[in-house]
Amino acid sequence: MTEAATAEDAGIGRHGREQCTGGKRSAVSVMQSAVTAASEATSGTIEASKKAAEQAREIAEDNIEAATSATNKATQQAVEKVRTPTKR
Repeated sequence: MTEAATAEDAGIGRHGREQCTGGKRSAVSVMQSAVTAASEATSGTIEASKKAAEQAREIAEDNIEAATSATNKATQQAVEKVRTPTKR
């Protein structure tokens, strides 16, 4: 199980099932399943968010590198124009 809460953490563990009778046990089981499913869904959402954030960071770094490279190239070209005397 993941780090997220489980049905046991929610206080509807084995003891809760044992104290129930008949249809109430089914209701507790359904509740446990719902808590477990929600926990797993939350974990999946967190993992997807982490991956999306990592991808966004990588894209931003790539864009910064491209912008820096273009700026450096333009600066070098401008310096060369200034250093090279123009012929008339």
